[in-house]
Amino acid sequence: MTAMLSHYALDLLIHLYIHIYPGYSYSQQLAYPPRLFIHYSLFIILYNFHVVVIVIVVIIKDYIKYVYSFQCAIGANT
Repeated sequence: MTAMLSHYALDLLIHLYIHIYPGYSYSQQLAYPPRLFIHYSLFIILYNFHVVVIVIVVIIKDYIKYVYSFQCAIGANT
């Protein structure tokens, strides 16, 4: 039961990640989401709770890195 719920939770996260992933338009994300594919493949291969945690951490890390680089770009242009 827990495994099934974690699988649905990860599916939801992946769909959200596709829709809100910064730096790509929606069509580009659908055509070429390489990191997303790697995350999902790892989840299927290593189907356990630790992979879900890793995926969440990587998504958060990517988002923070994007926001930081965007702020640096704004600072460089002003």
